[in-house]
Amino acid sequence: MDGIDMGGPVAAWHVPVVEVTVRGDLDAWSSGHVDQVIHEALRLRPRELIVDLSGCRAVDPAGVLLLLEAQRRVAYLGAVMALRSPAPHIVRTLQNLDHERRLIFAAPVAHSARHAADRL
Repeated sequence: MDGIDMGGPVAAWHVPVVEVTVRGDLDAWSSGHVDQVIHEALRLRPRELIVDLSGCRAVDPAGVLLLLEAQRRVAYLGAVMALRSPAPHIVRTLQNLDHERRLIFAAPVAHSARHAADRL
């Protein structure tokens, strides 16, 4: 077909980093929507998925389960997921319910560095 070998290897591509921001509560009511957003983010095949929890007010067991399941899916894809800027009470909730210590916490990004592209 026009000199194209359709049976050859296909090059894999990856996006370096995708960031998902959670605002409000991550609970049984909102976890379906957040799961859908994470699923769409993973379609980009990121090497790293950052879940920004700086705007998250509370996380219940359903939210923790969602994050643990997302961590499992990300690891299956050979990538890394990190949680950024959760409030101290959310960190305690996550640590209390993450018995296997699978969740990774990322260092917060300074506001000025995070939005440097907005000033260009």
